[in-house]
Amino acid sequence: QVCSRALSAMAVAEHVETYHGGAVQVEEVEGKGRVLIATCDFDPGERILLEYPLVEAVADPSVPAYKRLVELAADGALQFGPLFYWSALCTLTSSDVATANVPPWPAVPEQTQEHALLLFAPPEECEKPSPSILAVIAALWPPTAGPDPARMENLLQVWIYNSFDQGSEGGSEAGAMYLAASMLSHSCSPNAAWHMDEANSFILHARKPIREGEEVTIPYLSPADLCLPTGDRREILSTSKAFWCGCERCVAPRDSTRSFRCPRCAVGSALVAASESGREAVGAGGGGDAPDAERLVCSSCGALSDAEATALLAAEAALRPWAREQAAHEGATKGPDSRLPGSDTDAAEGALERLRSAEAAGLDDKHWIVDVARGAAATEQPAMACELLRQRISAQGHVGAHAATKRARLHHALGEALCVLGDTESLQEAVAAYNVAAESLALLFGDDHPEHREAATLRDLTAKKLAHKQRAETGRPLGSGSDPASHAGGKRAALARKRGR
Repeated sequence: QVCSRALSAMAVAEHVETYHGGAVQVEEVEGKGRVLIATCDFDPGERILLEYPLVEAVADPSVPAYKRLVELAADGALQFGPLFYWSALCTLTSSDVATANVPPWPAVPEQTQEHALLLFAPPEECEKPSPSILAVIAALWPPTAGPDPARMENLLQVWIYNSFDQGSEGGSEAGAMYLAASMLSHSCSPNAAWHMDEANSFILHARKPIREGEEVTIPYLSPADLCLPTGDRREILSTSKAFWCGCERCVAPRDSTRSFRCPRCAVGSALVAASESGREAVGAGGGGDAPDAERLVCSSCGALSDAEATALLAAEAALRPWAREQAAHEGATKGPDSRLPGSDTDAAEGALERLRSAEAAGLDDKHWIVDVARGAAATEQPAMACELLRQRISAQGHVGAHAATKRARLHHALGEALCVLGDTESLQEAVAAYNVAAESLALLFGDDHPEHREAATLRDLTAKKLAHKQRAETGRPLGSGSDPASHAGGKRAALARKRGR
């Protein structure tokens, strides 16, 4: 088994060297396994690699085999969602598919399956086939036919731990597997950002400077989940990816997402200090399951007394269940991280009450619950929606590079909300907001990314609308400082030229 793992590591390393050798290489890191290491320097916005899918799987309710999986799920026979089992089925060879008792579905060449089996799957999960895999095989093949159950279990686990979501809101569920991209490890403070283009190619860009020899990391969490407290992030990763995160944010001595106004000096921010065990207290604002008591430490006057901290932590704990529910909904959506004017009025008013309660209790602007409440409190009043978005953007500017995607989408949402107001001053601010969104999204995902193109298009259209409005009101043309063409220069153009070399 050790020899097999060594051969697998060598095969993956050779693949990465062949196709991406000028950018990254595979190395084995104790406690993490195989990771990607940069073999040269990358500036923010620079593309690191582009990789085509090894295997793709799209849920198709018209295919009889997929219908059987949906029926098994409805009967409670599947431990995971039907898409994972469908993906494993789509990684079988044609010889396996041909013996099924239902019409055939897409298969892969034998070499593709061999490459898929080189990827990580927890050995303890692959020791024997699960009841779910046995149920799938029994439902799709005659008793004397079908794939090897152990191989099917291995393929299932490979998809669970290495797949990337290709689905879109309103579209079919879909996933893909990539050989080099599967070597990327997680960080809650990632130095790279990824997306998929229209051909489902995996594209990786540097989101901050990466130096030669540095590990390249991505987030396994959504932009919304990246802004949750340490305990919550670790809990999500432990449940979904079976590891306890030890990245630089998770081992930091203070949790910056749980920030309070200091009741003693009223100057500094009091942050929750990490416990000695590194695990947060039961039912605390940061999740977790260990019995350590929590401490608050002010940046200006030091540790708060138990009495001073108790009221703040109690207020946080009271708001936490509602905020986690809101954050879970936010993390499940793929669009801009906000609610624009037109949201449910009753829900918005309830969120506004919670926001006022949080602020009155001492949770400050950078606290994750305050941000969630501001996002949920957007109402049909455009002016209030704009102010809430400004407050969120201002607070997110202090929390770190991990929030870059969220900030960019908030700027986009602010641009939309300002356009609803429609006056000259609002349109001027909207042009600036769209420009920040476009620039940030280009750095994160490249100039060809749909979100960047949309923000840039809206920026230019809004600038034209502003120009017409100014001409109608004053008879003067739009000043050169607001010319959308001027936004094409500077850092963005320099990066575009650099990537073109």
